[in-house]
Amino acid sequence: MKISRLEIFGFKSFLERVVLPIDQGITAIVGPNGCGKSNIVDALRWIFGETRASQLRGALLEDVIFNGTETLRPLGLAEVSLVISTDKPSLFEDILATRRQTEASVKADLEEEGQETEVLFDLAQAEDEHKSEPEIPSGRPHLVVIEGALSSRSAGNSSVGASVEAEQTSAIVNAEAQVQEIASTLLEETEIQETVLENEEDPALARFSWLKLSREVEVTRRLYRSGESEFFINKSN
Repeated sequence: MKISRLEIFGFKSFLERVVLPIDQGITAIVGPNGCGKSNIVDALRWIFGETRASQLRGALLEDVIFNGTETLRPLGLAEVSLVISTDKPSLFEDILATRRQTEASVKADLEEEGQETEVLFDLAQAEDEHKSEPEIPSGRPHLVVIEGALSSRSAGNSSVGASVEAEQTSAIVNAEAQVQEIASTLLEETEIQETVLENEEDPALARFSWLKLSREVEVTRRLYRSGESEFFINKSN
């Protein structure tokens, strides 16, 4: 999208309506001091929504309205219109293309950050696993020697070992079942979200659907001396 035309009426020093076409390439405004070059910049700032009088080089917001001279009466309103156009088939296509480009850039950044996070996680996990491994004294076999009545302890240790092994097996089975259930739920939710995105228009873009048949749009801001202000879209249509 680009700004193709600026119309000014009753804004600061512009008593009569002025139409400024902004062509492709470099557009410059030249003229002697006091001819109103800065007022054009203020008009652009104002139409984009500026509400602070200090940013428009005034004490009050009503100061943007032509205040008259010794021979010319003041006006009761100021109006600035900005025309935005595109070289694409429509403004909606331009907005959609910009959105897709932004999403692709964000996705690429997230994927890159995700890879770095995964590598850092693997390193941290490996370090934790290394710390949790029991240290084995060098030069000695990794054996535990139990002294005492082996016959009675063997039976007890056997039953305790079997019980512990059964509990561990049950815990593993339960954990696997929970993981499968979570994975199934996530997969189902992902499929539902993809179906919704495929079958329904993006709500963020729905409000721009009226631009599908437009290659340009005119935005107008108007301010009265009473303090009332108005915004228009395509007021001339």
